Amino acid sequence: MRTLLFLAVMMIASLAACTRGDGKPDSTPEASSMALGGGNFLDLPPVDRSCNRDQDCVFGAAARREGDSCCLGCPSTPVAVSWHRLLLDKCESWNAGKDRLTCTKYQCRERLPVACIDGQCVNK
Repeated sequence: MRTLLFLAVMMIASLAACTRGDGKPDSTPEASSMALGGGNFLDLPPVDRSCNRDQDCVFGAAARREGDSCCLGCPSTPVAVSWHRLLLDKCESWNAGKDRLTCTKYQCRERLPVACIDGQCVNK
């Protein structure tokens, strides 16, 4: 009985850890991977996960358009640092000169560690 109660509490806690301030779920790895590759409003190249060493990788966030703002969701997938910098630069350029951004503020879970394995950025 204690084991069942413990599992129920852990499940509720893990679900609560993946929410925005309004209680709605934050980005999932699957949804963010699609958004990462589909940031067409920024004219981004396909997601690059290639690497030579661990320092070439970062746990990256997806860009999404909210109103007329370029916004970043919660970091959700390992990507190459160079690709992530390109995403950040393009998002910053998109937002340049705007008086007010309309981005949702997320309560993101802790970033997962990443590594370069067989030339690809992956979760450790």
